[in-house]
Amino acid sequence: MKKILVLLGMLLTVLSADAQSETAEIRAIEKQVDAMVSSWNRHDHSDMKNYCTQDCSWVNIVGMWWKNLKEVEYSTQFYHTNMFRNTTMTNKGVSVRLISPTTAIVHFKSFVSAFTTPDG
Repeated sequence: MKKILVLLGMLLTVLSADAQSETAEIRAIEKQVDAMVSSWNRHDHSDMKNYCTQDCSWVNIVGMWWKNLKEVEYSTQFYHTNMFRNTTMTNKGVSVRLISPTTAIVHFKSFVSAFTTPDG
C-alpha cells in the first residue's frame, strides 16, 4: 500500500510539474504577442526579430502573404509608415495550443482602429 501511495505521489508531482511548465510556456507566448501589439502601437517593427522567427510567415488583413522575417518586417513597417501610422491595435484574445515541445499553434484575435487606404 505504501508503494502505491509513493508511486501515486510521484505521478502527481510529475503531472503537476508538466502542467506548470506548460503554463509557463503559454505565458511566454502570450508575452510575445504583447510585444507584437506594442510594436504595432509604437509603429516601429525594428524589434520584430525578438518575437518572430527567421522563417516566419504572415498573412495581413487584406490577404497578402509575406514569407520570412526580412519580408515581414519590411512590409509591416512600410504599411505602418503609410496606411497604419495613426492606428492602434487591441489584444482581444490569445489561444495557444502546444503541439510539441518546440511548436505551438497560436490564434490571436485583435482589433485595429480605423485607417486610411492609399487611395484615401
